[in-house]
Amino acid sequence: MNLEFLSLKNCRSILPPDEIISRRLGEFDRFLRRVDSSHEEKGLITRLMRMSQSQRGGLSKRLLKYDADIGLEYDERKDRLEFQVKPYYKHPDLRRPESDQRVVVQFWTTYTDGTRWGYKVPLQVLLKHWGDAREGYMCYLHTIGISDGELSYAGITRRNWLQRLSEHLGEVRGGSRKLFHERWRGSLGLDQVSYGSELLDLNLPEEEAMQWEEWFVDEYTLHPKGLNMIPGGKKGLAYLHRLRVIDRQDLSLDDRERAVAEFCERDPNSHQYLSDLWTDDVFYWRVINARNNTLSLEQIREARHRYSMGESILEITNKIGALNETQVKNLLIGRTYRRVT
Repeated sequence: MNLEFLSLKNCRSILPPDEIISRRLGEFDRFLRRVDSSHEEKGLITRLMRMSQSQRGGLSKRLLKYDADIGLEYDERKDRLEFQVKPYYKHPDLRRPESDQRVVVQFWTTYTDGTRWGYKVPLQVLLKHWGDAREGYMCYLHTIGISDGELSYAGITRRNWLQRLSEHLGEVRGGSRKLFHERWRGSLGLDQVSYGSELLDLNLPEEEAMQWEEWFVDEYTLHPKGLNMIPGGKKGLAYLHRLRVIDRQDLSLDDRERAVAEFCERDPNSHQYLSDLWTDDVFYWRVINARNNTLSLEQIREARHRYSMGESILEITNKIGALNETQVKNLLIGRTYRRVT
């Protein structure tokens, strides 16, 4: 297949093996030509490829900050396919925070029973000049929407993110008692269900992926806000160790998942127990303080005080003995340690 913009290798690596998507890549590539040459988007696709060519690393270092999405929507009931650009930058009420701005391609299918299934991937990753999308860790989010609202589950994997989704679905069919799997199983057969899967970051080394998962799960998807039963990253390992679910904290991701599954099998109410325990401030600080790469209460409060007095992040990092400037920045913008007042 001769494609002008899309990298066939990366499309095959990170898009689902869905016939509707795979057979439409040529049409999608031609639509990108129209977008690129349009008066409104002014060479957007070319700019995305140039940005990828000039930078290396994960998404945060390489994304072009542009607040628009591109959609491919197929309605099986009408056998109708639509391509569209969603220019959020034109609508103040829809604009995303600058830190979240990127061009995402959304592939949505509505099936004959009314169920909708969508995949979201940063468009840049699908274009030529990105490099190998399979290298490093991938960060993903799965969302289940039913009549009582949406709930999401976040995770990371060294394997392909859709291979990991397939494994989750195998656990759903196998009767797993993990909260995410129970929610998915309970949605089967309901009317107007929506399933969404989004690739949020990729090409990350293990340490960065663990840090991302720790922050994202705490912020958005830890039960009861979402479907993650335990904190993410190393915080989750420390948490399981404190509960004596595991006897050491240097486990692989697969071993961590097996430990959680075994715990769920022993206690059908495990997800409520885990959630209640994590919301207990005393337990929270016992877990946090058991790790040697976190900030203490004193460091957190001192950092905030110094920032209010006008000191720079670099000065604060050096004076309180933090790991690095990123750790201090995440604290000050409220990305971490929000529970501490």
